[in-house]
Amino acid sequence: MGIVRRSSTHLLIGLIVLLRGIIFFVENVFGIEIWMDILPFWPIAFILWSVIEIFQKKSIFFGLILLVIGITFLLSNFKMIFLPNSIWKYWPISIIAIGLDQLISRYEPYYDSKHRPEKREKKHITYDDEII
Repeated sequence: MGIVRRSSTHLLIGLIVLLRGIIFFVENVFGIEIWMDILPFWPIAFILWSVIEIFQKKSIFFGLILLVIGITFLLSNFKMIFLPNSIWKYWPISIIAIGLDQLISRYEPYYDSKHRPEKREKKHITYDDEII
């Protein structure tokens, strides 16, 4: 049985969920208020995700959209730009887009035996520069 390697996106999402759970646990058990101090930085998750998307060349366009969303909300949280209140009506569209991206990126075309792309033989070069 082979080992399945997970993508960096799954790793990032897993780390975010894990950290959020740890923060909530610490707040509940020890009564320390952490979440309100960290809350303004939530758009950094979008920025990190965009960097992964762009540098792994999974989806450069989607990575740029994530980058713009992350920077926009981060600047808004620190009162450097103003976003109208009506934008909060439409924020679930970003969740829909993320879900669609995840579904589409997992799609692998099915090829039947008649239309399967041909595989080319790999040529191995030996030390004597002979092609085998």
